[in-house]
Amino acid sequence: MDTSAGIWWVNRDGERIRLKQPVPRLASDNYDFLLACLLAGQGVQFLPQWSARPYLERGELVEQLPDCWRDQSAFGATIHVLFLPHRRNTRKVRVFIEGLRAHLRAQGLG
Repeated sequence: MDTSAGIWWVNRDGERIRLKQPVPRLASDNYDFLLACLLAGQGVQFLPQWSARPYLERGELVEQLPDCWRDQSAFGATIHVLFLPHRRNTRKVRVFIEGLRAHLRAQGLG
């Protein structure tokens, strides 16, 4: 993914298109905060489908560029589960990861 400031790279009909990013009036690295702002009708943001789908289905968010998409690498091809190294093989961690996989598959995302 190109991370040039002020540029969004999207794909449409097999072409890579460069869009000028709107100048943000607000910026944060807190995803929950940004999502709350979107749900309050403030702003535009690219969201991973697994996160946006429930809000789109309920009409709480509206897709603005339905014919464009970002490379999966824009958000990472996977969801990362972080845990301490000594917890890798604990039953709780394995059950959580299995449950997350099942949930994403049920949503058509895994």
